[in-house]
Amino acid sequence: MNPLRCLHALLLQAGLNHWRSILDQWLGNYAGLEKLVDPLSEAPFACVIRLLRQIRRTGMPLSDDTFAHQLSQLDFLLYRVRRRGETVRWDPIQQSLQDYQGNPPRHLLSWKWDTENPPPGFTRRFLLLGLQRGELKLNQGHCNDVMA
Repeated sequence: MNPLRCLHALLLQAGLNHWRSILDQWLGNYAGLEKLVDPLSEAPFACVIRLLRQIRRTGMPLSDDTFAHQLSQLDFLLYRVRRRGETVRWDPIQQSLQDYQGNPPRHLLSWKWDTENPPPGFTRRFLLLGLQRGELKLNQGHCNDVMA
């Protein structure tokens, strides 16, 4: 099954279907990261699908805050990315990985760090704010709202 369809089916089964558009947008920002992570089980869709399968197995309802907290600590958030020959790293809250890579695509380097990027509290608030608004806003002054 295609990862997006699997994700949508698991969200429905977990009673979290109202997260569908937010997760589609959020994971869209990480499109291409699956080519840079090792092992592939740490790719964005793989991490979220694994989390949703764990939630489904427990069968317990989950609050939006708890789900956002769990999302904010997934393995793919440990990766850092930068363009070869540059020192400025990709900021997933400011732009998508595809936008950062540029057109024509530039070679990207990735490595795993010991802390999430952005920090879990920031990601949790960012996702919850997006859920409240019905959309995620990259690089549009929302950071003040998230940090409040």
